[in-house]
Amino acid sequence: MKDHKNRLPEIIASAVEETFEEMVFLEVCQVEGPNEPSDEDTLLRASLLVHDPFPGEIYFVAPKSLINGLVIELFSVDHEDIVASMLLDLQAELLNTIAGKMMNQMAPEGVTFRIGLPETETESLMGSDGQSVECYFDVDGAIFTVSASGDALIARGEIC
Repeated sequence: MKDHKNRLPEIIASAVEETFEEMVFLEVCQVEGPNEPSDEDTLLRASLLVHDPFPGEIYFVAPKSLINGLVIELFSVDHEDIVASMLLDLQAELLNTIAGKMMNQMAPEGVTFRIGLPETETESLMGSDGQSVECYFDVDGAIFTVSASGDALIARGEIC
């Protein structure tokens, strides 16, 4: 019997790195995890469902200060002109792009994938049920997380 390495962490890292380089012109580094737990009140959360061909969910949790800084840089707005919808829209767009890049790598050639629209939340998104793969990234000292859950989605990482 052959052991299969799950490539999902590599796929997540590749999608995150490409997305940040292409959309916000920043280099990200994958890290082991935060040195200290984040203050839950300072985090912005987004998730989207993967419907087909292997159901699951993808999450993006980032410090509000990181998304705020990206909005300032990308849209050339002053800090006092930022509204909450700008932060949530940018985070949702980043997640949508990350998820699309992940699915392009994971879906078999010729198979169409279907993902839902990103949803933003104020409370913790991930429940304790089921398996998940969580990856941490550092961008200019800010640590954020992209993770995936769902047995079919995670199992697909072993086949890729």
